[in-house]
Amino acid sequence: MKINDAKLISTIKTVFLYSVRFILPYLPLKIIYFIGNFLGGVMLGQKAQVIKDDLKALIGNVSEFELDTILRNTMQNFRKDLLEIWTFPKLNQNRINRMSYFEGTEHLDNALEKGKGAILCITHFGSWKIILPALGYNGYTVNQVAANPLTFGKNTEVSFHNKIMKMELESESSLPAKFIYLNEGKSVRQIYRVLENNEILVMSLDGIIVGKRLTVPFLHGSISLLTGGPYLSLSTDAPLLPVFIVRQKDNRHKITIHGPFANINNGSDKEKFINDWMTNYVALFEQYVRNYPEHYARYLYTIRKYPLPDIGYVLKIKNIDAEKELAHL
Repeated sequence: MKINDAKLISTIKTVFLYSVRFILPYLPLKIIYFIGNFLGGVMLGQKAQVIKDDLKALIGNVSEFELDTILRNTMQNFRKDLLEIWTFPKLNQNRINRMSYFEGTEHLDNALEKGKGAILCITHFGSWKIILPALGYNGYTVNQVAANPLTFGKNTEVSFHNKIMKMELESESSLPAKFIYLNEGKSVRQIYRVLENNEILVMSLDGIIVGKRLTVPFLHGSISLLTGGPYLSLSTDAPLLPVFIVRQKDNRHKITIHGPFANINNGSDKEKFINDWMTNYVALFEQYVRNYPEHYARYLYTIRKYPLPDIGYVLKIKNIDAEKELAHL
């Protein structure tokens, strides 16, 4: 059974927001994942075709059956991610370690041993927020540069969307992490202070916030990535570490911290360093999207929903008219 009727989906979401969500933090993880799989399997909505069209154009050589499978897994992951986020206020070390585990922490520890802090570069791939409690509850001092979730509330949106944004802010505020909301006028000096204190700074490169970007080829399209991370590394000598998160078959998140790119020399040519670093990063990013498309497909729709005033869409796919796609939604 698939539910595509917008009014019915809105009703289900509203009932959930004012009932089930209050007991979520107290439910066993298996029950939460069962609910997420069920909701993701039946509540697809009008966004389903947009995601399928964009994904097929982005990665190519995908059959209709494969697209349907990826879409189902995408929406199930998305629902489980949201349910997990809404349990953050009752999270603790034991529970987060049952939800996630690390690979490559030696790269992070080696970086912090230098005393210059560490910059973890993520994208909206997988459950990107899970890294914050996973680090924070295991003894690391972590900060994230981000946009306040309320930024994505709109007067034109239905009430449950804006309610969800408020819930996300409440969930973020409960974490053992500090947020630097640049869209609220927070000083860039705060970012430098984090690294001076030898703390961890998490930065999203494909976020939909204003900032200097570099547009590079990405699969069958192009993507405009924020260059703040590489620039910070150049000015502070803090190591840059790419991070990707993949949900495993047992629903635990594997958080892989990659080491610094070995073939990059941060010498006097700043532009060359940034271009070379981005080239290496995008190659790694493409590999993850090809291997785990269900971990990025949902963000394709989000990108379409929030174009930036200076560049339009962060991700531009060949032969896709994004504005026309969303005109009927």
